[in-house]
Amino acid sequence: MRRKELPNSSTKAALGQAKPAAGLSTLHHAAKNGSLDIIQLLIQKGSGDLVKLKTTSCGSTALHFAVEFNHLPVVEYLLRHHDIEINARNFKSQTPLDIACLHKRRSAKTLIERAGGLNVAFDPL
Repeated sequence: MRRKELPNSSTKAALGQAKPAAGLSTLHHAAKNGSLDIIQLLIQKGSGDLVKLKTTSCGSTALHFAVEFNHLPVVEYLLRHHDIEINARNFKSQTPLDIACLHKRRSAKTLIERAGGLNVAFDPL
């Protein structure tokens, strides 16, 4: 069985921008489900701007989803990515650190704080 090849540079932009149900891209689905290998592949084969991509439904980034669903390896990987907007706000003006506090994700909160994340909407844990 032959492995499928990823698209070349002419279609790289489409890797993280497909908008299936609820306005989520492939990258957002991978972050929500904790699929680190898929996230690494998307960022490696796409562009660094994918980590800045927000959903159309709630304005969240992949980091928001990784924090909300407590996928720490994904949170760590995204925080190491140099193009991440650590203080990006969703449509409720929540940063990933706000999401960590809201959902009581202590480990994610610590990682984000160490990386320079700001808490703007909620009291710290």
